[in-house]
Amino acid sequence: MADEPTKKHWVFRVRVADRAGALTSIASAFSNRSVSIDTVVGHGGDYAPTHDGTIVVTFWCTEPEKDEMVRVCKRLSKVTDLE
Repeated sequence: MADEPTKKHWVFRVRVADRAGALTSIASAFSNRSVSIDTVVGHGGDYAPTHDGTIVVTFWCTEPEKDEMVRVCKRLSKVTDLE
């Protein structure tokens, strides 16, 4: 029996445009790839002139799955940056 890939805990800090559906777009991207979100924290960009808001997402998955989530989230129209 082959070893299953190790799942790790990941944290994304996503900067988003202040437009309706930003959080929904991110959640849908995870859901469509069967990656469960562990926690979500968000706040507006009142104190950050470079972006409208920030969403922090934590989740567990393999490194290849994380790499795919990076690619997918960066392509979302409401995402302005991802760390």
